[in-house]
Amino acid sequence: HRSGGHGHNHHHHGGGGERAKSNDSVRSISEEGKHYPKFNFEERARGNLQAEPDQALYNRYTPISRLGKGVYAKVIQAFDQTTTSSVALKIFRGGETYTQAAMEEMAVLERLQKSSNGNDYCYLGFNNFITGQIPHYAISFPICGPSIFDVLRQNTLRIRNKQSSATSAGMPLDVVRSMMFQLLRFVCYSSSVGIIHTDIKPENILFAGNIPFVQTANGQLRPSNSGIKVIDMGNAIMVNSIDSSLPPNTPVDCQTRHYRAPEVALDSKHFSYAIDIWSVATMVPELLSGE
Repeated sequence: HRSGGHGHNHHHHGGGGERAKSNDSVRSISEEGKHYPKFNFEERARGNLQAEPDQALYNRYTPISRLGKGVYAKVIQAFDQTTTSSVALKIFRGGETYTQAAMEEMAVLERLQKSSNGNDYCYLGFNNFITGQIPHYAISFPICGPSIFDVLRQNTLRIRNKQSSATSAGMPLDVVRSMMFQLLRFVCYSSSVGIIHTDIKPENILFAGNIPFVQTANGQLRPSNSGIKVIDMGNAIMVNSIDSSLPPNTPVDCQTRHYRAPEVALDSKHFSYAIDIWSVATMVPELLSGE
């Protein structure tokens, strides 16, 4: 599998497992969740699916706005004409490499969803796969709220702009505790079905649905509900179910540097599920302090 993200969300721009740089195009945090950068229908990036305004992609999805772009795919918000609801549509670039990436991510999602027995293990499940319009495969996902990274960044900006009297951009302890429980529940489940996520970080954890954010007395933003969803299975590794061995050609730099486990940092080829636990643990001080 590849290192670097597929761009499931707007902060995850991929490329070598490095942390994505924040920019001014991030989605605004609002209860309505409708403040997105405009989708660029005139985009002519190599291999990307072209779209015209009001054109129904795959004879079903009407583009609304762009949510993000990565090395392997771009994600747009679209209106699903079949279900009459908004979805996040991850559209892969054309070409054999990107088609293979789409199929690998679909395989991971199918394994997660098939084994869950309807239980919520805090990952973002798919709505459906679109493979009919070759070469641009796509995956439809439910729309979620902002990422944890978004919220921390917004709190930092509020302090910098003197809109908040808080001394820390972090989140309340009870919210962090709840999110950690959910993340560990996800890792416990994913490891039980032979999957290593390999890229757990604040950018890849979204608040579930349109969760309203309230402003605390000191001006910080706090989610009214701490439900989260883990996204971006594009870098996940499916472990051999017989002897728990890693597949051939597994990259040794598969985690983002800030959340990289020691065995990965030391280029060990014998890492396992524990690297996801390490990533979860390294997030704790960041979530509490905002740094």
